[in-house]
Amino acid sequence: MKELRKEMIQALYDNWTDGIFPGTKTDVPEVREAINGITARCKATGTDALYIESTINAAMCAREEAAFTAGFYLCLELLNGNIFKK
Repeated sequence: MKELRKEMIQALYDNWTDGIFPGTKTDVPEVREAINGITARCKATGTDALYIESTINAAMCAREEAAFTAGFYLCLELLNGNIFKK
């Protein structure tokens, strides 16, 4: 049952992020500026710049997914009334 719940939340997250950064359809200007600033400060070009961008994107995606999942579980607890029982 827990595995099914995780798969459902993953499907909701995937659907929610469809077309949103870091997807290719929409870019977030603040993130792009931060990445460009970091690569400029590091004087990174080519594969080094791509590595920096990829590392930042991976960290952001992991954090965003964790926040989405935690928020979704909190909503479930609120809807079930479990949050008030604790």
